[in-house]
Amino acid sequence: MNSKAFFRKLIYYIPVKLIPACTGIFYVLFLYKNLPVGEYVEYSISLFTALLAAQIGSGWLANALLYYLPVAKNKSTLVTNSFILVFAMAVLVSLVAASISALFISDVTLFGYMCLLCFFQSLFGLVSSIHQSEFLIKDQIISVVLQCVTQLLSIYIFFEFAGAQLKFAIVATTLGYLAGGSYLCVSLCYKFKLNISSANVIAIKQDFINLFKYGAPLVPWMLGVMITSGVDRISIGYFELSHGDAYLSMKDILVGASGLISMPLLMLIHPLIVKEFSKGRFAVFVLQGAMSLLTICFSILWVFWQFVGIEIFQELTGKDVLVSVKIIFLMFVSIYFSCLSVYVQKRLEVHKKISLMAQYALVVGVLSVPLSFVGAKYFGLVGVSLAAVVAQGIYLFLVGRTLFKKINLQDCFYKPLMCSVFYWAAGGAGIHFLGVIFPESTMALKALLWCSFFIVVTPIVLWRVVAWRDFSTEREGVE
Repeated sequence: MNSKAFFRKLIYYIPVKLIPACTGIFYVLFLYKNLPVGEYVEYSISLFTALLAAQIGSGWLANALLYYLPVAKNKSTLVTNSFILVFAMAVLVSLVAASISALFISDVTLFGYMCLLCFFQSLFGLVSSIHQSEFLIKDQIISVVLQCVTQLLSIYIFFEFAGAQLKFAIVATTLGYLAGGSYLCVSLCYKFKLNISSANVIAIKQDFINLFKYGAPLVPWMLGVMITSGVDRISIGYFELSHGDAYLSMKDILVGASGLISMPLLMLIHPLIVKEFSKGRFAVFVLQGAMSLLTICFSILWVFWQFVGIEIFQELTGKDVLVSVKIIFLMFVSIYFSCLSVYVQKRLEVHKKISLMAQYALVVGVLSVPLSFVGAKYFGLVGVSLAAVVAQGIYLFLVGRTLFKKINLQDCFYKPLMCSVFYWAAGGAGIHFLGVIFPESTMALKALLWCSFFIVVTPIVLWRVVAWRDFSTEREGVE
């Protein structure tokens, strides 16, 4: 694949994450604005615990398929058997997940809704992974459109006619997964000619064993990673920290935005790296270019959020953000480390050192719990955010020790970071001069002018700083 083909496919993948990310951001703003104080924290904790159980119970199957499906001899049989397996596991996992989330929800009627949410989330994760593995981008785009339209229409109807309640947000999310997942299921039945009735118990058992051999180490890995990224929600809720709603809602928005940045690129380079490694080469330049692009994009996101985004957040929700910029920045750095780790660990993944990754993740996950709770108890949100940075930084260092010896650190990190500092300074200067030139104008006008300028500047920065030639597997030196 040359760099032009890479860039073209990257553009195709953006809607797959752009549409759900925008829907998720709207959801966060809507819930934070309408739910009573403290209830968004409850929602965040319950959803996190439910999805944690769902990922541990059946998420490993979807991840294992990403590696096995491209090289499978009989894809139709493998996909059919995977459907049967995920249906069976999702039922049990949904009950467990809902039971865990019920510990943090005062409304017992939500138990059934959480069961349905986890069930359809598990199914949606499986069919999405299959489509990603086969580069079926068009079907993925249609699916996310159906998912998000259904979710938005549902939440509007529920809140308009039945009132703003937490259970309706969960139901709307569930209906979105159901709509998108149903379309992908039909698509797979057509493309792979699935026939559940012809499934063989022996074949199902064999596929389960093969997938489990790869997927089993992913369970402790996912457990460690999700604990590291989500323990701050538990500690904030446990100590009932002031402004926890604002902190978690902004974190959810930034996580959604970071997913929009990192996931389309990751979805594209993952099959490419696996394919090159099957030829006996590790595409180090592809990974190097991806990390460089990721760093630049994250710096752009932070500049926007600090100088414009927080003000927009306050205007849309009608609530003042009383969390300091330093705390928000620490939280943002932890998100960046988390996304960067997913790229850095690719070297361990293709060398099938999943058990080592799992050990690293579990150690860091266990360490992050006391760090977050001690930080929350003695230092409040500052301690929580700093604990997240430390934990994510340790994991990044552990999984990247061997890779950092092979990449060009100047092109991969130093040059993008220097550009990021310049970009941040330009963003601060821009908002300052707009305040001087238009002292009486509204924040909306200033934000519009600021964004207009940086919309022009940003593509130039990306084009000049990112080494796009790194994305070509035809480049000499790919090892």
